[in-house]
Amino acid sequence: MIFSRIFKPQSLPAKAWIIDPETKSITEIQEPNMKLLVPEIVGDDAESFNLDNNDNVVWLSDTDTNERYAFYFEMPYPFDVRRYSKGLVVSLGPAYWSEEAIQNWLVWYDKENVCGDV
Repeated sequence: MIFSRIFKPQSLPAKAWIIDPETKSITEIQEPNMKLLVPEIVGDDAESFNLDNNDNVVWLSDTDTNERYAFYFEMPYPFDVRRYSKGLVVSLGPAYWSEEAIQNWLVWYDKENVCGDV
């Protein structure tokens, strides 16, 4: 009993990044409030999917918020589905994802420029 009070595990802060296909940006949220962030950014119909075995998830929606710009991950289903709305990556630690890790798997898609020509 005394041992458990002395060596309580410390909770790690959550980290979160918004994926915005319209601006082709990944933005880290400082001190995220997860209860408010998911419905506000992704929507009430959002579902979470594990990115790995380290408490890292992505929240995705099937509701389109724009008709032109999308993103998807170079991973198996359901990650490879084009999402025409914002996404949210959440890391609970200690093996946090980073913006660089997200960029390594993320692909932007533009219906009017499918070849990616500038």
